[in-house]
Amino acid sequence: MRRRVLGFVVCAALFAAGGVVGAVVYREGWHKAIRGRLGLPQEPRTPHAPGWPNFTRAPAAVSGDLDAQLRALGYLTGYEAGSAASGAHTTADAQPGSTLYTSGHAPEARLMDLSGRLKHRWYFEDSESKPGLAQWWRRARVLPNGDLFAIADYSALYKLDRNSKLLWRFDGRCHHDLDVTADGRVWVLTRESRRHPSFPGREVYDDSIAILAPDGTLLRKISILDAFANSDFAPFVQRGSEPVDILHTNTVRVLDGRLAQRIPAFRAGNVLVSLRAADTVAVIDVETERVVWAIAGPWKAQHDPTIVGSGRLMVFDNRGRNGKSRVIEIDPTTQEVAWLYPRSVESSLFAVAMGAAQRLSGGNTLIVESTRGHAIEVSADGRIVWEFWNPERAGENGELIATLPHMERLPADFPQAWTTPPADAPSSPSAH
Repeated sequence: MRRRVLGFVVCAALFAAGGVVGAVVYREGWHKAIRGRLGLPQEPRTPHAPGWPNFTRAPAAVSGDLDAQLRALGYLTGYEAGSAASGAHTTADAQPGSTLYTSGHAPEARLMDLSGRLKHRWYFEDSESKPGLAQWWRRARVLPNGDLFAIADYSALYKLDRNSKLLWRFDGRCHHDLDVTADGRVWVLTRESRRHPSFPGREVYDDSIAILAPDGTLLRKISILDAFANSDFAPFVQRGSEPVDILHTNTVRVLDGRLAQRIPAFRAGNVLVSLRAADTVAVIDVETERVVWAIAGPWKAQHDPTIVGSGRLMVFDNRGRNGKSRVIEIDPTTQEVAWLYPRSVESSLFAVAMGAAQRLSGGNTLIVESTRGHAIEVSADGRIVWEFWNPERAGENGELIATLPHMERLPADFPQAWTTPPADAPSSPSAH
């Protein structure tokens, strides 16, 4: 009985200190579960092992050092054991265009053609980055002139020119996603630790939307927790499944207004966000800084919601199909399922974290199983017409397939006169 009481007191003290150690222990168990599911050995982690969080930082996290907390909650650079398959395989039905992607093995982005041939590469190793924070890019966005935006998760947003020269950086503990509007403004997710009235007695992570001028100057910041608290959708944040990372926002999209006639909340200029920890997709009115629409749909731990041409909502559903992944397209007013991939419940599609889906202009869908280092393009009837396995490796001994945090297909007419492929860049080995 004494032991139980003592344990309760210790746990209460830890949560009073911010709940960070609880989050670290939770994530430690989460990574063990991942490795167990994937059949990988439960090896002890060294403080600076590539791809692993530095759990020796936990005491600093309790003291309120947010950078140390974020180091403890990092993603892996690789999840699955490497295989012989690597590179790209394409068919005549694949959507024409180049593919931009980032990889867990290095702070870089690559542009390749459908056969896997490297067309351009951006690389920037940040000497000012805090040790232990992400040394790879979670998201990248290329502009028609070859300039590139890149996010080093929980660290900074960079703008590079086509030759990888740093134009500016924004230090805001940026993470997961960004969007760029026609006026050149940049919308990026940031994070801070704070005490919030919705969660009395402890510190939690508050994700915000930072709006930057084209030169990287901060114009405005919108707290997502405040946006919920000041709206009719406040109870949604209580759905959060983690003690500190309440929302784990992973998507920010500025809406173009195509659904506004059916749903006024989707008017142009409002922002669509995805809250993985709450299984929720929401819309924030930028003018009032309030949530004006939210849905906890038929998905779990979702990523990358987008409005597709049909006016429906498409989501990469990480674990909503009996623990497996799927891409689901629904009517946002009725939640009726309009399209689903895969259709078979026996499919092996799975991304324990990250993941994305992009509806291409020709009707195909690009699907990224980030943690497997794998991507496929499927037709409307579910045929695989393009496939890619990341040829890069991660882990202490290169035993893991490097993750694919981000991938997108650029239109065939996207300007690329600035591309400079290396002279020795052959096509990647193709594999079915």
